[in-house]
Amino acid sequence: MSESTFGTWLKQQRQEAKLSLRELARQAELSATYISRLENGQEGCKPSEDTILKIAKILSLKPAQVFIQANRVPNAVKLAVLADSALFEKLCESAKVGQ
Repeated sequence: MSESTFGTWLKQQRQEAKLSLRELARQAELSATYISRLENGQEGCKPSEDTILKIAKILSLKPAQVFIQANRVPNAVKLAVLADSALFEKLCESAKVGQ
């Protein structure tokens, strides 16, 4: 998903939650400028794992849903996959890695 597509999705979710941009920023302890940059898909503006978790909680969304929309994989998931070699191999095969 592109940054602008994530931003469009984020704005839609925020509006459905009936939150202003400033209110989301206040609750997430972020600047309104940063939220605006996310929503407008400003190049290079990608949410951190902590920001994704805050947004998910405030907007009553499943964290996994926000991670997927942001095209991010949480570090804990990366570590869990790497710790399970059979799972890692299955994922690589499914994604046709190296083919």
